[in-house]
Amino acid sequence: MISAYSLHGQGEKALLLYQEMEEKGFTPDEITILVILQACTYSGLSEDGFHVFNTMESKYGIQPLLEHYACMVDLLGRAGYLSRAMDIINRSPFSESTLLWRTLVNGSYVLVSNMYAGEGMIDEASKVRTAMKDLKLSKEAGRSWVEIDNMVHNFVASGTDHPESIEIYARLDLLRDEMKGRCDSKADLDLIYESV
Repeated sequence: MISAYSLHGQGEKALLLYQEMEEKGFTPDEITILVILQACTYSGLSEDGFHVFNTMESKYGIQPLLEHYACMVDLLGRAGYLSRAMDIINRSPFSESTLLWRTLVNGSYVLVSNMYAGEGMIDEASKVRTAMKDLKLSKEAGRSWVEIDNMVHNFVASGTDHPESIEIYARLDLLRDEMKGRCDSKADLDLIYESV
């Protein structure tokens, strides 16, 4: 269940379920810890993920594996905590692992790309994505699942694979134009975009 929440971008729900599991006396295994760290990574819950990682050994006797360290490096790197991510690598028994260093570089590229995109600098974000592709780095595509009339629709962020993508984007453009018409300032529009 935690994994399903994580995979569907519901990190907060995954974390709540994990905490409920703890409260009821269930002991997580290393896979459960790994999944909750991934949920925190993809949902931007860096402090929660950091807490889970820092207590997994003392609370449950689970020795962090390479994958746990990689999740933490990814989580901290994407959140902009590059020096903390480097500390994790250097303090780990896997400090020579190319996986950890590559994860840090990948997270840094994702961070820069997201910063550009967040500021509306789409060309710059695209250049970073191209560099990532050239270096064979990747960013997990943002996905959304929505249920309408008992049918689940799966969307990849900015994707065109959905059979009704042309209609969907046309309607999205209409909504965007309508929101622009109702806003008094760019700050109001940014606030609306953040809440959508």
